[in-house]
Amino acid sequence: MKTVLKNSISVLLIVFVFQNCNTNKSKKPIESTTTQVTDSMTVIKEKQAPVTPKQPEKKTCKCNAKAYVTTMPDGGIELFNDHKEVVQKVSFDLEDEDFLVIELKMAKENKFQIKSLEFAFEETKKNYENLWISNTYLRIFLPDSNTKVSLFSAPNTTAKVLLKVNPFDQHTITLLGCCKNWIYGLYKDKEGKETKAWFNPNDICSNPLSNC
Repeated sequence: MKTVLKNSISVLLIVFVFQNCNTNKSKKPIESTTTQVTDSMTVIKEKQAPVTPKQPEKKTCKCNAKAYVTTMPDGGIELFNDHKEVVQKVSFDLEDEDFLVIELKMAKENKFQIKSLEFAFEETKKNYENLWISNTYLRIFLPDSNTKVSLFSAPNTTAKVLLKVNPFDQHTITLLGCCKNWIYGLYKDKEGKETKAWFNPNDICSNPLSNC
């Protein structure tokens, strides 16, 4: 009787182990399928990731600033059209201390678009609007004053002051840009130190031959 009982228990154990093995084998494909589905979902999610839009380009600031031409080469000042072709030349009488007064519309690639061009001591007027002039000839001048002039980091009086200069010190100012009635320029002192900054229109001399 004991022998029969032992044999029965052994048979039951064998059947249990066999069923357990079959159960584990049947689970493996399910786990594999779950993994594949998860990987597939991950790939789809990555493909649908939103693309970051490009930042819009900054627009050129339009201006209504004034500059002057007080020197010129032989043959006159060249004026260009939109295709950078020379279409006109302008001359003025240096011996009579004549000069050009130019209202600027905008700046691009070291050239300024003209809103109006006038001869200081001539009554005749011609239309030069929308032509371009090289910044090589354009000048602005600081007033004859004992008060130092502030050069700003942006075209407004609340911007950071980069430098304060004495208007009587020897210097040159090369025009680089404009915004509203402000001028952006390269200030170079007598020692050769350069500062790019914005010039307040209230600190720009209205007549290069006077003391403003």
